[in-house]
Amino acid sequence: MKKIIRLTLALALAATAGQGAQAASFGYTDGSCGRDNIFRRGTGKAQGMAIRIGKEKLALLKGCTISAVEFVSGSANAANKKLRVFVGASLTDSPLASDSVSIRKANKWQTATLTSPYTITGNEEELYVGYTATINSTYRMLSADMSADFEGCCYVYNDGTWEDTYGLGVGGVNLRAVIDGAPAYTDLIVKPLSLSGYFKSGTQYEVETQVFNAGTETVSSMDFGYNISGQEGEVYSYTGLALQPGQAKTITLPFVSRTGNRELTLSVNATGVNGDGKEADTSDNQCEASAFFYPESMERMLLVENFTGQDCSNCPAGHATLHQALEQWGLPVASVSHHFGYYPDKFTMDDDTKYSWFYGAGSIYAPAVTVNRTVNPLVGAVPVFGASGLKTGDVLATMTYVQEKTQPYVSLNLETAYDKDSRQLKVKLQILPHTDMPTGQTLFNVFITQDSIRARQSAGGTNYVHNSVFRGTLTGNAWGLLADLKPGQVTTWETTYTLPDSIESDYYSKNNVEYGDTDCPYTQSDPGQMKVVAFVAAYDNSSCLNNPVYNCTVADFGASHTQTGFATAISGVERDAAPAASLRVEGRRIVAGGNVDRMEVFDLQGRQTGAEVGAAGVYIVRLTAGGRTVSRKVAVR
Repeated sequence: MKKIIRLTLALALAATAGQGAQAASFGYTDGSCGRDNIFRRGTGKAQGMAIRIGKEKLALLKGCTISAVEFVSGSANAANKKLRVFVGASLTDSPLASDSVSIRKANKWQTATLTSPYTITGNEEELYVGYTATINSTYRMLSADMSADFEGCCYVYNDGTWEDTYGLGVGGVNLRAVIDGAPAYTDLIVKPLSLSGYFKSGTQYEVETQVFNAGTETVSSMDFGYNISGQEGEVYSYTGLALQPGQAKTITLPFVSRTGNRELTLSVNATGVNGDGKEADTSDNQCEASAFFYPESMERMLLVENFTGQDCSNCPAGHATLHQALEQWGLPVASVSHHFGYYPDKFTMDDDTKYSWFYGAGSIYAPAVTVNRTVNPLVGAVPVFGASGLKTGDVLATMTYVQEKTQPYVSLNLETAYDKDSRQLKVKLQILPHTDMPTGQTLFNVFITQDSIRARQSAGGTNYVHNSVFRGTLTGNAWGLLADLKPGQVTTWETTYTLPDSIESDYYSKNNVEYGDTDCPYTQSDPGQMKVVAFVAAYDNSSCLNNPVYNCTVADFGASHTQTGFATAISGVERDAAPAASLRVEGRRIVAGGNVDRMEVFDLQGRQTGAEVGAAGVYIVRLTAGGRTVSRKVAVR
């Protein structure tokens, strides 16, 4: 099996006229725009996006003038159909130049001329060019080329703060600075690699990266080299390229690991552009990225939670659409139905009401779905999307996004034993992390669900079959239990649960709601139709956007399931997990935390700088811990 990772390099600095000094457009987009290229971040009405121009480029463009801003708006429904373009030394201070401009049409490139152009001094540490606007919260205004991400180059506004788009999977934002007086020069950019997806050992991956002619002169020759984790790689020499300004060349590289539970670093470098010493800016000619490879037999399951209600007349059709989507998906899924997306009913449990938090904007509706509690930036602003998303395929898009873009991190072993006489269920959950967990707080939770319950449903009759109905948690609270998970160390949790003859709706019992005989709030519990669902997730009680589920598993009452990644790792496959290390930036100093034995810092030209880097930019940090060496990329602002 081969997987193509498309890392398309975006437009950087393309000449638009003449020879010598000329007008040019600087940005990180290939120019692709349209309805499929729009997205939003957060739930607020304030929206915006920006690009960063680094010190090296500014020194090259000394004396040139930023005269206009080219942009694409995903919607024209901003306040007064206007937005404000700006040029600033930062994203938070007052701009150096700004103008209010009209949005003439959505999803089309347009140019906003600055009434007071900004002249580049060449001494700036960095400049930001962008726009801000106020828009109805239901619209998607942001636009990008949907290629591979840059790091420290593109930003979007997200509920009060500017956010680096690196890791969102949207590529370069559709915004450029128009620069008058750009000199004639040669400049090649290698787009930063993004290898944050889900990799398995034994699979032959192909990484497509691109070099882009960001200058104003034709690139006729170059050497392109790569290596994997320091092992000697290949160098491709190209002559007779005739790569014009604004054009890209794609280079395909092999990327594979024969063993699991190990991290590999792919490094690439473009040299000898039009002959050594001929290139104006070599600061962006090399990059590296690391990917963790899971065991070949790694098993992953997605958690699909459905918000519904007995009084929801649209839910039967929504359930059918969701079922079709799951069948089309064809990969393992654990389904859970929470009865609180419309009105509370005979199935509503106290925990169900707490999960409504994932709606984010405060609206409660049904039918609605969340996949792994993960935000797909191409689908919506919060983890939950409604009936329209089911119909338009957003659920399938999010499943694919989760599967390809996010790691499972852990494997699970779930064992249950059920005694029919005592109605006691014994549960043991074991969690095995393959690598370091990506967030500060990690939890696990264990649900029980029930299938084939026949009861009233609006637009579904009095004998509607309700499946995957949430019947409560075994961890004692809605969010689960925090766990300190370490690579290679198994965490074990056990409990005993007595299944009652019937389960009563918490809504009815807590609120003393009267009911008729046709809608009794008690549901007979049938162990033959009940399941245990266990999962591991991030936990952040300050934001519904930061609680993704990593992996989950399911077993019938009395049955067990050991994920193959758990069994393989426990049996003694080579473990080569990343060292427990962290990095942070304090001013212009890079600081390592965790069990780091040695830290080395290099600039993008390969020069060792020390921890006190002195200037803003992107640096490569090499960490040695526990006998292993890994590299990380750090952006210093």
